[in-house]
Amino acid sequence: MGRRRGTTVRARSVKQRLTHSRQAFRDKRGYYFDPTAQPWNPLEPPTTTWGPAPRDVAALLSIPGQDDLVRDRIMGDAAAGKPMQLATSFLPAAVARGTQLAEHDTGPAGVYDLLEDMGHGPLAWEETVAARMPAPTEAERLRLSKCIPLLRTVFGTIKAPDGTVLEVNDTRMSVDAFEIGYPITRHPSAEPPVEPTRSLSALDARRGTPCAIRRWWCWWPCGRPRARSAPWRATPG
Repeated sequence: MGRRRGTTVRARSVKQRLTHSRQAFRDKRGYYFDPTAQPWNPLEPPTTTWGPAPRDVAALLSIPGQDDLVRDRIMGDAAAGKPMQLATSFLPAAVARGTQLAEHDTGPAGVYDLLEDMGHGPLAWEETVAARMPAPTEAERLRLSKCIPLLRTVFGTIKAPDGTVLEVNDTRMSVDAFEIGYPITRHPSAEPPVEPTRSLSALDARRGTPCAIRRWWCWWPCGRPRARSAPWRATPG
């Protein structure tokens, strides 16, 4: 008889909020998108390999091919040795082969500066956020339980203005430790009115307005016409 497994209840973790402001920032190390993650550093030297991109990533790359450059990094708190994020870049061989993009050391400013120096700029980006379960190697590298999903953010690097996707950056983090937030701004169609659309006297605000249908004081914003005068009654009669 096999051993039964009960339900495991984990303590709820405190999540770190990553605020994506829909902007690209820049410092001495190059472009970045999340100020919260900007202090993170590589915990290991990056690896570079050649091979086919995963099916969903290959569908995003504008340049078809079975031999893509795969640059893989693990980012986190270097002082504590704590992994925070797996980041994998996929670049078509037609763009990367024979260039500094394929070297372990891309220089002080990174892949995006190299792409612009190679004449592919100005660059633009698109972002997709999703979640999935980790592969065993991903769970091991991030020190996660295999039952914890990954928060996945995929950036497509676009050559503006022709729309060619030159690189796809796939980042994965623990959904148990991170959440993503976005500021919401007003569209011009949602600008607040200069003056209130309706004003009520202190008495009307307290007791409502006489309803032409029910014939008593009504607080419901039903849009029905109001009677000019109506005797007040506590209940309809």
